[in-house]
Amino acid sequence: MLLRDAPLAFRRATSLRIASSIAYDKRLKARLYARHRVREYWVVDANARITWVHTGPQGDEWSSIIERGPQDALTTPALPGFSIWLGELD
Repeated sequence: MLLRDAPLAFRRATSLRIASSIAYDKRLKARLYARHRVREYWVVDANARITWVHTGPQGDEWSSIIERGPQDALTTPALPGFSIWLGELD
């Protein structure tokens, strides 16, 4: 499945960025998404193959932020059956 074919709710909650914007995405952008009650927000550092999965928006904060590495499967309730491992991407 291509990201453009994913449901709108998932596309809004996923951010794949270059390293220079990681800090912006993890701070300001994460607060904005939480404030607007996006249910799940991923920040992906494609170079380091690390993903921060934000869930449980509460005000401007998240109740959970979990770091996933290249060996971890990334899944989301928004896409049943979807999984990806950053370590397998070229």
